[in-house]
Amino acid sequence: MTTTQVFNPQWGRMMDIDRVLAERMGDHNFHPEHTGGGCFAWKREIDGGGHVLITLDDGMSLGDWPSRDKAEWLAGRYDAEGNFVLVADVTLEQAVLATTRLPAPSADDPERSMQLSDRLS
Repeated sequence: MTTTQVFNPQWGRMMDIDRVLAERMGDHNFHPEHTGGGCFAWKREIDGGGHVLITLDDGMSLGDWPSRDKAEWLAGRYDAEGNFVLVADVTLEQAVLATTRLPAPSADDPERSMQLSDRLS
């Protein structure tokens, strides 16, 4: 695996990430984001506020290119108030696609993410 590096603020040093995956995610305007506690996700800002995140189902890892075809990814859309909609157990391609289709989160409908999982996978 060829790697590139990203700064991990929790460790205070650089860490290796899969170069091919970083390039492919960059093609979709995603960048590595430290989400706290040593966890990372691929992040893209959304017009009008909010953002989308993609990570492996463990919620911690940026993954690698060989894992792209495993249904071990999750994608979420988050608004500025912290509400979110998630889809889980999808491939990386499905996760990227889901970030373009996930509806705006609603504080009034917390079950929405469970219903979306079936429609988007």
